[in-house]
Amino acid sequence: MLKSVMKFLDLLSGVILSVIFIVVGFSLVLISVFKREKKRYAGIIELYISIIDFRESILSTQLDDILLDGLVKKAFCYHFDFDKTHDEDVGLSENIRLKIISVHPENLFTRFGFLRSMACLVEFRSFFDMLKTAKREGVNIIRAHDPHLLGFNAFLLSHILKVPFIVQVCSNYELKDRAAKGLTFRPFLFKTVERAFEKFIMKSSDLVLTDREHYRSFDLIPRDLTEGKYVNMGFYTDAVHDEPSERRGDLRKELGISNEKKILLYVGRLCAVKHTVDLVRILAEVSNIFRDIVLVVAGDGDLKDDMKKLAGELGLSDSILFPGKLPQNKLPDLYNTADVVCFTSAGFTMVEAALAAKPIVAYDFEWHDEFIGNNKRGVLVPFGDHRRFAEEVVRLVRDDVLRKKYGEAARSYAIANYSRMASLEKERDAYRNVFKKRGFVIEEVL
Repeated sequence: MLKSVMKFLDLLSGVILSVIFIVVGFSLVLISVFKREKKRYAGIIELYISIIDFRESILSTQLDDILLDGLVKKAFCYHFDFDKTHDEDVGLSENIRLKIISVHPENLFTRFGFLRSMACLVEFRSFFDMLKTAKREGVNIIRAHDPHLLGFNAFLLSHILKVPFIVQVCSNYELKDRAAKGLTFRPFLFKTVERAFEKFIMKSSDLVLTDREHYRSFDLIPRDLTEGKYVNMGFYTDAVHDEPSERRGDLRKELGISNEKKILLYVGRLCAVKHTVDLVRILAEVSNIFRDIVLVVAGDGDLKDDMKKLAGELGLSDSILFPGKLPQNKLPDLYNTADVVCFTSAGFTMVEAALAAKPIVAYDFEWHDEFIGNNKRGVLVPFGDHRRFAEEVVRLVRDDVLRKKYGEAARSYAIANYSRMASLEKERDAYRNVFKKRGFVIEEVL
């Protein structure tokens, strides 16, 4: 009973705080109507509201990517984190500052279960901190990593400061778990309200950036966006993955896997949105047909213990390895060591596997078909069909010629369509067009 009362009070206070924040935010927007718009800037200064801790998912080229290879003069990144219990403020480089915001800091509020209320208070405080930073540092563009609460922050700051804002869509929120921890900050109770809000934020923005065409075809991106407002920049992997297979190493000895064993590989987060527990069930089906098999799961996350427990229950503990999250410079060797790469859900790791010329078996899920292309560069199986997945894996591990065919086709496609320089130039041009349409003069750009 007490727990239900506390939960209701948390919800009620969260709603009240949200309304106060919205009223205050729009009041500041109305006041700013009388402010003159600045038209000339000495370089691009960006406020980046992110769902990524750039220290933990760092690529050797990523700092340059944040600054768009020098187009952006400075970047101030705010990352909302659901796991950390305190804020952090770190300099990633001379021109990039990262502030980690703890959504649920350790205090009396969170201890007594007022998580929603605490998140609202954190949002309120963070908004004014971002506004203060933006004014102090002369921020002239804002980028939000989702069209939800982060996008709403960008919308308000954009109108208060009279600068453009960009919404970056980097996940299919409709197909993934709505409550995925840390994926995105989504405060809505009803899906219809959420979708309407998404469209409002994207249509209000100066630019919607995506990393794959799938979001547009899935109708996640409004089809009636004005010309030039939507740009699919694609995405790209770390440069270390460009090395051909003959220059890569082999990690069998390091992993303790004999030459007689075939290796299945998964690289990525171990969390609900990746459906990684299915990998253990797939391994069980494979083992029923082909015994000399080992599954290597490279990554960390909430589901690691669940996967280990299930493997133990199915008698597969000796057939699955968890080397953890490996550094980027070691991943090319890991991909090279594998015989088949398996994905229940993947992003740029699918491109990494393709660049290693490895055959891919994946669920027909989210954007996978966009890359695999009707089984031209790998094999797609119906989502959740463990037995079919296992059959395709076994077919590949038994057929050297077929593995090579799929692997070479995947590598050729990845090289031709996922070039870092081509994607980066699309992004740079998109930024230039945003400022040009606003009539802003950026001295280092135009």
